[in-house]
Amino acid sequence: MSAWNNAVRITAPPQEVWKVLADLPHSSQWQPNVKWAIVESKGPFGPGTQVKLETAQGTVRLSVKECAVPERLVMEVDRVGVKGRSTYVLTPMGDETVVEHRLDLELAGLASLFSFTVGGSLKKELLSLKKWVERTA
Repeated sequence: MSAWNNAVRITAPPQEVWKVLADLPHSSQWQPNVKWAIVESKGPFGPGTQVKLETAQGTVRLSVKECAVPERLVMEVDRVGVKGRSTYVLTPMGDETVVEHRLDLELAGLASLFSFTVGGSLKKELLSLKKWVERTA
């Protein structure tokens, strides 16, 4: 298993950042790699929520495992050749929120050849989140 970590400071309270993170069906608005996303499960957002994303690299399935509003979101990631966990931690710091994103992945087959791109993608995603939240907050 490989792990990547990144963090960003966003000028908005954790609740505003959470609204964007937890709105997975609209993640294509701020995540440059996401073409579309749909929730495949019934009920309110929380543990057990199932989401299907279409990205430039193919279909990704997310399953919410932990949901502590507005502090922590943990999802299992499942894609051909990739399995793992995505963890977001939101920490208030004055009028800002520090968002930490940790990605733990098992990369198999051809997916392992592209592991060097994951860190850059993670950073780009967090910067896109910052731009989107600060624009809409």
